[in-house]
Amino acid sequence: DRVVKVSVWQHGMLDPVPAGDSVTLQCSVLSESRAAELQVLWFRAAPPQSHPQIIYTHHNSSHQCDSGSSTHTCVYNFTKNILSLNDTGTYYCAVSLCGKIIFGNGTPVQLTNNTLTEQNFKGSVVICLAVALAVCLVMNCAQAVLYCKKQHAVKLPQGALIEKTHTQ
Repeated sequence: DRVVKVSVWQHGMLDPVPAGDSVTLQCSVLSESRAAELQVLWFRAAPPQSHPQIIYTHHNSSHQCDSGSSTHTCVYNFTKNILSLNDTGTYYCAVSLCGKIIFGNGTPVQLTNNTLTEQNFKGSVVICLAVALAVCLVMNCAQAVLYCKKQHAVKLPQGALIEKTHTQ
């Protein structure tokens, strides 16, 4: 068994994208082995999760490869629609070879700032609920005052007259 040297490199940083756009991630694999022997995987690591999740695999896709005298270079592309915060995180290209997984350096994918983030959405919901609660409290207080005035009003027998006197 000889040791095959493999290196995985991911291309550059991406600008933040608006929700609904797609991004194309690129990964270069340099190896002493033919690409057919390699399996390329894509993982996504998001902050709430501690371990990356596998999201895509390339099986024997050697059509994007250049072979030199001693090394083989393959470029793999992965296109992903970024619909919401659930699609953001750091995407890793990895190569599975001889029972080992070699990870690339990772490419962070973020939404643009003008996109309503989950935290902003939660803040807006809290504000709306607080306003609704305040309106309900004011309405309840107004009803209580009207009820008390009605209960404490002087009750006169039927047909009784009230005489008003004006003093000057």
